[in-house]
Amino acid sequence: MFEGTVEQIVKVTAPKISVLYRVVLVIVCLIAATTIPQTGWFGVLVLVAFIFFTVYVFEHYSAEYEYSYVDGSISIDKIMAKSVRKKVGTFDLTRAVLVAKVNSQEALGEARQQLRTYNCSSGVDDPDGIVIYTYESESNEMVRLFMLPNDAMLEAIRGAVERSALHL
Repeated sequence: MFEGTVEQIVKVTAPKISVLYRVVLVIVCLIAATTIPQTGWFGVLVLVAFIFFTVYVFEHYSAEYEYSYVDGSISIDKIMAKSVRKKVGTFDLTRAVLVAKVNSQEALGEARQQLRTYNCSSGVDDPDGIVIYTYESESNEMVRLFMLPNDAMLEAIRGAVERSALHL
């Protein structure tokens, strides 16, 4: 078993529709700013509201996942707008049933199971992504976990998982 700790941060790619939202909000802010002479204080209030909403949308689509491997378990946190941290879960890798590439035959064979799924990858289809079928530490429930590990994290996962469950 791999002893020690490994950490990794994966930046989440914003969906393509977010670019449209951002462009539309910037245009609306410009229109609201140019109509202030005609609308007076109401125009200023509308402009301030749109500016706050635009900043919120820009920050909302800035997310990262932090993987932390410690002695056979992996803890995943989601970091929103570089300030808010939300714990996704802690997963016991020593009890993993399957670790495989996302589009491998082994993973596709298990895909029909009705399990709680955590997608903690970058948000785009990446050939380096893996899927882990393991147990969540808090609820002792089997889950499906999608990840995008780097080489150090992958070595830690390989060291924690039984050989029979490893299909990389």
